[in-house]
Amino acid sequence: MVAETIFYGGSGAYDFQYLEFAAQKYRHDAAWIWSHVGVGVSKMGEIARELKTLHERKFNNFIGSKLAGFRELCKLGLEVFCFDGGDLQKFGDAVEPFLNAFSLAPGEVNAHLEFPGQYNELQSKPIIRLEGGQYFLPIAFIISEAIYETPFYWMNVDEAYAETALLNRGRFAENVTAELMMRVFGPQNVYRDVEVREKKGHVVTDIDVLAIVGNKAIVCQVKSKRLTELARRGDQAKLLADFKSAIQDAYHQGLQCRKALLDKKNKLFINGQEIHLDESIDDAYLMCVTVDHCGRGKCTTCQFQATRSLAAWMRRCR
Repeated sequence: MVAETIFYGGSGAYDFQYLEFAAQKYRHDAAWIWSHVGVGVSKMGEIARELKTLHERKFNNFIGSKLAGFRELCKLGLEVFCFDGGDLQKFGDAVEPFLNAFSLAPGEVNAHLEFPGQYNELQSKPIIRLEGGQYFLPIAFIISEAIYETPFYWMNVDEAYAETALLNRGRFAENVTAELMMRVFGPQNVYRDVEVREKKGHVVTDIDVLAIVGNKAIVCQVKSKRLTELARRGDQAKLLADFKSAIQDAYHQGLQCRKALLDKKNKLFINGQEIHLDESIDDAYLMCVTVDHCGRGKCTTCQFQATRSLAAWMRRCR
């Protein structure tokens, strides 16, 4: 039941959101990506937008065409989803590395793909190479998702850079969370990397992103953990472990932060400087943030929403 829910679940974002966030996500990895791939993430986004627009233009022309028969219908329908290097010539030298990074040849991939939830190479390379210099892109949305997801795995293979890539991933998650909170509560009311200290200076806990309005606080605990392939395929032990790392641990840490904030003896610090509040906090709300879509949903059998404990959900399903 879990594997099916994850497999058929929504993507978690629109294509334009993936492209906007991708530029921010890999901002600090730009040098590595340029030297190893040959095209920057922002330029990848521009090309993806052009391919989507190209689909739309070809489809509009297709609608107005007079067709001689079924064979011509099939031919023109295929052309809607096809393009060649000439269609992207305005992007110059960026085209070839882009196509190398996001295209594959049919018959050479997915030899071991057997079950829903397994890694499908089409997810990271959604453009299919055809004969005669033609390329086939059946779903333009997937290219946006690939630009957001795939560069991290390229960097993860580089042992010398993997740790830096992981740090930048967590950095992005906190940055974008803080920026989104600032739009709602104002920059002056949002704080990052807050330490909660006891009277003697001992650090009780730390908060990734904290928003304070009057005597109310919102505690954001940010995780960059995502569901692994085994979890997506329904491995119960792995699913529980991934859920714990991505959500449950963040929630428990949030509870500790809430308790510490409500203790009026404690003080708040950022980089050693105390935050002086106009009012003491009398309530705090928790928000667990993940940098990736975790594919959570409702069980189609019992309609029980897994919010705080996946283990409770699975026990109830049994």
